[in-house]
Amino acid sequence: MSGESIYALTEDLNARRVSDRPWNANRVKRCLTNPGCAGLRVYQGEVTGDANWPAIIDRATFDAIQARFAPRRGGRGGQDVKFLLSGIARCGKCGGDMYVNYDRRKGTRTGIYSCQPGKGHLTRNREHLDAYVTVAVLERLATVDFADFAAEHPEATAARAEAAELRQRLDAAAGEYSAGNVSASILGKVEAELVPRIKAAEKRARAAAIPPNIVDLAGEGVDARWDALSVEQRREVVRLLLDVTVLPDSRPRGSRGFDPDTVRLERRT
Repeated sequence: MSGESIYALTEDLNARRVSDRPWNANRVKRCLTNPGCAGLRVYQGEVTGDANWPAIIDRATFDAIQARFAPRRGGRGGQDVKFLLSGIARCGKCGGDMYVNYDRRKGTRTGIYSCQPGKGHLTRNREHLDAYVTVAVLERLATVDFADFAAEHPEATAARAEAAELRQRLDAAAGEYSAGNVSASILGKVEAELVPRIKAAEKRARAAAIPPNIVDLAGEGVDARWDALSVEQRREVVRLLLDVTVLPDSRPRGSRGFDPDTVRLERRT
């Protein structure tokens, strides 16, 4: 939840010899996405209720982890994780995600963010844009109280409670069927009504789950704590705090240097 990648977790587990069998990325992800770890029963791929074994992690943490795996902007299989804003910054001309280009002739990455190389879309110097966004992030972390992130988001709590109540109703209907009090067709109708509602409530809970905890980052001395983060962790903080859009440069052709007016930073709350 602090922003490390699956591959970093895999390397750590293998280095500490946590298992007799070597870990790989798929195995780690299976563990992190297994509802059984949160004390939930699963039938045919669907969560059907609470299990009779103790949970390894609490439900709020499990939902927050699932949110990390949800599809989002900036996914290129991790190939750009070394760059702060790859897949995070957006082109103000077409709305596309911007990445660091690859120079096939030199076999290296360029120093330019671009959404459509060679298509006439916007570009921006990578070092200048990274530095500008980093300053904005550090200023916010140094001056804003993030203590509210320490508490569970009320929308996530409400959605999770709704899903639990609906699962109880489904379990009760299944119990009535097992006791012979209702027919299979009636149970089927109940399932057809409740299962989609359960899924929708759980989806809302995941969407409103607490993001990676940055409480310990905020306040005096944030610069040193930021320097200690991995690029993956810094990217997670940027995603949490800012929307970054690169805008056209209205200065005369040939103007040099970085112009802050060519970047729009919108704070996320």
